[in-house]
Amino acid sequence: MVLFHPLSNSLSLPLPLSYRWVSIRSHSPAMPVLIVVSSRRQTRLTALELIAFLATEDDPKQWLHQDKTQMTDIIATVRESNLKLTLAFGIGMHHTGLHQRDRKTVEELYVNYDVVNYSFLTSIRPPIRDDCNTVSVTCRSNRGCVLSSYNSLDDISHETINKFLSNLVERSLRDLECSYCMEIGEDDCTIEALTYSRISSYYYLKHQTVRMFKERLRAELPIQDILSVLTDAEEYGELPDSAHIKTHLLLQAHFSREQLPCSAYGTDTKTVMDNAIRICQAMLDVAANEGWLVTALSICNLVQMIIQGRWLNESSILTLPTIEQQHLYLGFPGPIEGLPELVASCKGRENTFAAILGEELQPHQISQAWSFLSHLPVVEVRLSVKGWWEGCGEDQRSWLDVHADQEYVLQVSLQRINTGYKTQAPRFPKNKDEGWFLVLGEVERRELLAVKRIGYCRHRSTVSLAFYTPEKTGKCIYTLYLMSDSYLGLDQQYDLHLNMTPACIAAQVNSEVTEAMGGMSVK
Repeated sequence: MVLFHPLSNSLSLPLPLSYRWVSIRSHSPAMPVLIVVSSRRQTRLTALELIAFLATEDDPKQWLHQDKTQMTDIIATVRESNLKLTLAFGIGMHHTGLHQRDRKTVEELYVNYDVVNYSFLTSIRPPIRDDCNTVSVTCRSNRGCVLSSYNSLDDISHETINKFLSNLVERSLRDLECSYCMEIGEDDCTIEALTYSRISSYYYLKHQTVRMFKERLRAELPIQDILSVLTDAEEYGELPDSAHIKTHLLLQAHFSREQLPCSAYGTDTKTVMDNAIRICQAMLDVAANEGWLVTALSICNLVQMIIQGRWLNESSILTLPTIEQQHLYLGFPGPIEGLPELVASCKGRENTFAAILGEELQPHQISQAWSFLSHLPVVEVRLSVKGWWEGCGEDQRSWLDVHADQEYVLQVSLQRINTGYKTQAPRFPKNKDEGWFLVLGEVERRELLAVKRIGYCRHRSTVSLAFYTPEKTGKCIYTLYLMSDSYLGLDQQYDLHLNMTPACIAAQVNSEVTEAMGGMSVK
């Protein structure tokens, strides 16, 4: 059962929440219910209002279908305080401001009928369904008579309402077609969802945003231009006072670590941060779909900048707490240019780190910076290639002989050497787990071949990237980039030297080559 609750009860409601309560009790007392609201704030208010109604019942926990002990254990893993409260009454909340784990927890509880009511944010419904079935059938058709003046209807006859809904659906479909989200068939009866609609739906973005990505992102876009594309997203349009310009200025202040003039700007910055990562991830998918290697890597760098609150062209050492620009000139020797060199120089010893800094910082400042440095991820990478080879496929040379125009699988094994999984990001408003982007591309042609996001590396994680070799025979170099989604300066890259030979079906053997990877260069 799906209910729409458009406004809070402090405003003028055509249908108060009490009517929704009666509908739930009458039509779906035991089965799950979705309540779609208009904003993140309304998500919380609606859930709390439902709890108030439940408090008047003989059994306030009647919507809780999970064993109380099990639910207590589940609630203990939830980060959002309001969600902890509502889950105890069998009410879940879902919006983009929740941590990914919290959203996953609520989704699983809802699917398993462990929570009956699910307060759901309007803006995260898949756009294709928003503009077609949901609007025309569930919402508009039931309220067309009540809101005839709002919809500019001359009368409330069945024919008039039907014509209005048909025009609404047609306009919506045309808008989605203009946004590259769908394709309408020549018969005007069939529609096909395109890649950009899936991106928009997956990341809860407005179709105008993905259209802007399609029209403004280019193959080799500088990071400054990518930042402008990010700040012009429709999701920032509701910020007060010149929304997109303000978003751009707030992000610049965030990267420069400038003091904001008032607390209201701090609240706006948090709003910008809440949306920035998913918008960047959507941009990355767009770049991957177009095969733009340089742009994809720049977007990964922009994500790092947002998490750490530093500019890309600054030394990554400045992400350490208490370390400022003047310390780079006074305290660090020449060979140490970034975090990897600093980690290698310290060799896990705090006294070595303190000696490098000399007397520039107080002991408590050194300890704070060392705590950050010692918990940075140190990742060991092992690579192997699976595919078709002539003979046994064992080759000790630096160039791998592979068949032209064939599919191969690059297996990447990652192991975090040191402990820890939480991202250290004091400038980012939400807790975040470490993650990585794997990007495979050909530098010479600036072409992206494959991209994959992976989460925290527990012990050893293996990820597969499928790719095709070029059609022409000869030598080429593919490069694998391991990009952090949290830290500046920790990226790695590995070159795969491939020698394309003519495909010979009679001699093909499906095997794995690992020894030959020893010839790859690490940069």
